[in-house]
Amino acid sequence: MRIVRISGFLALLALLSCDTFNSGPPCTAIQGQYIRVLGLDISNQQMSPCCDEPIPPFSKIHFKEYRMQLNFQIQYYSELKTNSMLWNSCYAYDCPQNGENGSKETISEFDIVSLYDFDENHKKGESVRDLFDYEENKTRISLNTYMKSNSRHIRRATNYLYLMQEPTQSDTVAFKITLSLDNGNKFTEITSPVIFN
Repeated sequence: MRIVRISGFLALLALLSCDTFNSGPPCTAIQGQYIRVLGLDISNQQMSPCCDEPIPPFSKIHFKEYRMQLNFQIQYYSELKTNSMLWNSCYAYDCPQNGENGSKETISEFDIVSLYDFDENHKKGESVRDLFDYEENKTRISLNTYMKSNSRHIRRATNYLYLMQEPTQSDTVAFKITLSLDNGNKFTEITSPVIFN
């Protein structure tokens, strides 16, 4: 009986103390902590010190200024969770952010095919995935390494692809990108041609 009273007292104390620990500004409402991917748009970008700009088709740019921007069309959603650790919930006061948990789905396929002869080892119609880095949330690794990792959840609506090698058999590049999720959704995009000078 005494243990029950002590437990009840501690629970009441935790409830009364939450306001003390959570003395910051109130959290604003969010749409959801998870990301549901509905579509994908890919565009060519020219990088510069001040800002990045879209590249019109057949524009001439320097190879090192080129990257692709992946814009996922997303929807935020939440799932209700019960928290049995009442005291811990008082301390965990970071306000939730839209999409902070990323997607539950993972990327099962991510391929990039060149629409022009690239070099001796990468002809028109062949995969050039091994020539790209993938950047998500300011973390950049090779696309092949990313696809071998255990976690391929989409965590941001906007990510980037960087071409790591300049073509030797054509000064024009364009790519077909195929991205599939493990829930069966598949997205295909073709980039407009860009000329490297």
